[in-house]
Amino acid sequence: MKKPTLMFMLLFLLASLSGCGTENTEKYIYEDEECKFSVEIPSDWTCESMYGPDSQEYDLPEAGMEIYMADNKENLIEVVHMQGKVTWHEAYDTSVIQLGDDLKGLLVEEKIEKAGESYMLVGVVIRDFYYIYMELPEDVYWDNKSKIDDMIRSFEILR
Repeated sequence: MKKPTLMFMLLFLLASLSGCGTENTEKYIYEDEECKFSVEIPSDWTCESMYGPDSQEYDLPEAGMEIYMADNKENLIEVVHMQGKVTWHEAYDTSVIQLGDDLKGLLVEEKIEKAGESYMLVGVVIRDFYYIYMELPEDVYWDNKSKIDDMIRSFEILR
Protein backbone atom coordinates (compact mmCIF):
# COMPACT_ATOMS: atom_id res chain seq x y z
CA MET A 1 0.00 0.00 0.00
CA LYS A 2 2.87 2.38 0.74
CA LYS A 3 4.53 1.76 -2.61
CA PRO A 4 1.65 3.11 -4.82
CA THR A 5 1.29 6.15 -2.54
CA LEU A 6 5.01 6.88 -2.74
CA MET A 7 4.94 6.42 -6.51
CA PHE A 8 1.95 8.81 -6.82
CA MET A 9 3.73 11.42 -4.67
CA LEU A 10 6.90 11.16 -6.77
CA LEU A 11 4.92 11.53 -10.02
CA PHE A 12 3.02 14.53 -8.59
CA LEU A 13 6.27 16.18 -7.48
CA LEU A 14 7.88 15.55 -10.87
CA ALA A 15 4.86 16.99 -12.69
CA SER A 16 4.85 20.03 -10.41
CA LEU A 17 8.56 20.69 -10.89
CA SER A 18 8.45 20.27 -14.66
CA GLY A 19 6.37 23.46 -14.90
CA CYS A 20 8.78 25.53 -12.81
CA GLY A 21 10.91 28.02 -14.63
CA THR A 22 9.03 27.82 -17.91
CA GLU A 23 8.24 31.09 -19.64
CA ASN A 24 4.75 31.89 -20.85
CA THR A 25 4.97 32.78 -24.51
CA GLU A 26 2.67 34.02 -27.22
CA LYS A 27 2.91 33.11 -30.87
CA TYR A 28 2.65 35.92 -33.41
CA ILE A 29 2.05 35.29 -37.11
CA TYR A 30 2.74 37.68 -39.97
CA GLU A 31 0.99 36.96 -43.26
CA ASP A 32 0.62 38.74 -46.58
CA GLU A 33 0.37 37.68 -50.23
CA GLU A 34 4.04 36.71 -50.41
CA CYS A 35 4.93 35.24 -47.04
CA LYS A 36 3.72 33.80 -43.77
CA PHE A 37 5.97 33.32 -40.75
CA SER A 38 5.75 33.15 -36.98
CA VAL A 39 7.76 33.70 -33.84
CA GLU A 40 7.06 33.12 -30.15
CA ILE A 41 7.86 35.82 -27.62
CA PRO A 42 7.61 36.04 -23.83
CA SER A 43 4.17 37.26 -22.75
CA ASP A 44 5.66 40.36 -21.08
CA TRP A 45 7.08 41.52 -24.46
CA THR A 46 4.90 43.16 -27.09
CA CYS A 47 4.46 42.81 -30.81
CA GLU A 48 3.10 46.31 -31.21
CA SER A 49 3.26 47.02 -34.91
CA MET A 50 3.35 45.00 -38.04
CA TYR A 51 4.42 46.77 -41.16
CA GLY A 52 4.77 46.15 -44.83
CA PRO A 53 4.51 47.61 -48.31
CA ASP A 54 1.09 49.18 -47.59
CA SER A 55 2.11 50.76 -44.30
CA GLN A 56 2.21 54.54 -44.18
CA GLU A 57 4.68 54.46 -41.31
CA TYR A 58 7.46 52.85 -43.35
CA ASP A 59 8.76 53.26 -46.86
CA LEU A 60 10.82 50.08 -46.99
CA PRO A 61 10.58 46.96 -49.17
CA GLU A 62 10.01 44.73 -46.17
CA ALA A 63 7.19 43.30 -44.09
CA GLY A 64 7.12 41.93 -40.58
CA MET A 65 6.96 42.53 -36.87
CA GLU A 66 8.45 44.91 -34.36
CA ILE A 67 8.90 43.34 -30.94
CA TYR A 68 9.60 45.33 -27.80
CA MET A 69 11.06 43.78 -24.69
CA ALA A 70 8.83 44.55 -21.69
CA ASP A 71 7.12 47.44 -23.53
CA ASN A 72 10.39 49.38 -23.85
CA LYS A 73 10.47 50.78 -27.40
CA GLU A 74 14.23 51.31 -27.17
CA ASN A 75 14.72 47.54 -26.92
CA LEU A 76 13.51 46.73 -30.42
CA ILE A 77 13.74 43.39 -32.22
CA GLU A 78 12.70 43.24 -35.88
CA VAL A 79 11.43 40.02 -37.50
CA VAL A 80 11.17 40.72 -41.20
CA HIS A 81 10.64 39.39 -44.70
CA MET A 82 12.64 41.42 -47.22
CA GLN A 83 11.56 41.92 -50.84
CA GLY A 84 15.22 41.73 -51.92
CA LYS A 85 18.04 39.51 -50.74
CA VAL A 86 19.42 40.32 -47.26
CA THR A 87 23.16 40.96 -47.46
CA TRP A 88 24.16 43.03 -44.39
CA HIS A 89 25.44 39.90 -42.64
CA GLU A 90 28.24 39.50 -45.20
CA ALA A 91 30.22 42.19 -43.36
CA TYR A 92 30.34 40.10 -40.15
CA ASP A 93 31.54 36.73 -38.93
CA THR A 94 28.60 34.33 -38.87
CA SER A 95 27.80 30.96 -37.35
CA VAL A 96 24.93 28.58 -38.10
CA ILE A 97 21.96 28.43 -35.70
CA GLN A 98 19.13 25.88 -35.68
CA LEU A 99 15.63 27.38 -35.89
CA GLY A 100 12.12 25.93 -35.84
CA ASP A 101 10.76 23.72 -38.60
CA ASP A 102 14.23 22.35 -39.47
CA LEU A 103 15.41 25.77 -40.66
CA LYS A 104 18.94 27.00 -40.22
CA GLY A 105 20.04 30.62 -40.07
CA LEU A 106 23.27 32.58 -40.17
CA LEU A 107 23.84 34.23 -36.79
CA VAL A 108 25.76 37.47 -36.22
CA GLU A 109 26.56 38.35 -32.61
CA GLU A 110 28.98 41.22 -32.21
CA LYS A 111 29.73 43.85 -29.58
CA ILE A 112 29.75 47.40 -30.97
CA GLU A 113 30.21 50.90 -29.55
CA LYS A 114 27.44 53.39 -30.19
CA ALA A 115 27.40 56.91 -28.71
CA GLY A 116 30.04 55.87 -26.19
CA GLU A 117 28.05 52.87 -24.92
CA SER A 118 28.40 49.13 -25.53
CA TYR A 119 25.72 47.45 -27.60
CA MET A 120 25.22 43.97 -28.95
CA LEU A 121 24.39 43.74 -32.63
CA VAL A 122 22.57 40.47 -33.16
CA GLY A 123 21.04 39.25 -36.37
CA VAL A 124 19.91 36.08 -38.04
CA VAL A 125 19.46 35.69 -41.79
CA ILE A 126 17.15 32.88 -42.90
CA ARG A 127 16.90 31.74 -46.53
CA ASP A 128 18.29 35.08 -47.79
CA PHE A 129 14.92 36.87 -47.55
CA TYR A 130 14.08 36.72 -43.83
CA TYR A 131 15.92 38.28 -40.95
CA ILE A 132 15.77 38.90 -37.22
CA TYR A 133 17.73 41.99 -36.13
CA MET A 134 18.47 43.88 -32.92
CA GLU A 135 20.93 46.39 -31.52
CA LEU A 136 20.48 46.23 -27.76
CA PRO A 137 22.42 47.73 -24.86
CA GLU A 138 24.91 45.07 -23.82
CA ASP A 139 23.43 44.61 -20.32
CA VAL A 140 19.88 44.27 -21.71
CA TYR A 141 21.06 41.67 -24.21
CA TRP A 142 22.88 39.51 -21.66
CA ASP A 143 20.06 39.83 -19.08
CA ASN A 144 17.60 38.51 -21.71
CA LYS A 145 19.86 36.17 -23.68
CA SER A 146 17.94 32.96 -22.98
CA LYS A 147 14.60 34.60 -23.92
CA ILE A 148 16.15 36.04 -27.08
CA ASP A 149 17.62 32.66 -28.03
CA ASP A 150 14.25 30.95 -27.48
CA MET A 151 12.51 33.60 -29.60
CA ILE A 152 15.04 33.21 -32.43
CA ARG A 153 14.81 29.42 -32.37
CA SER A 154 10.99 29.59 -32.52
CA PHE A 155 11.02 31.33 -35.94
CA GLU A 156 9.11 29.34 -38.58
CA ILE A 157 8.22 29.94 -42.21
CA LEU A 158 4.60 28.81 -42.49
CA ARG A 159 4.31 28.77 -46.28
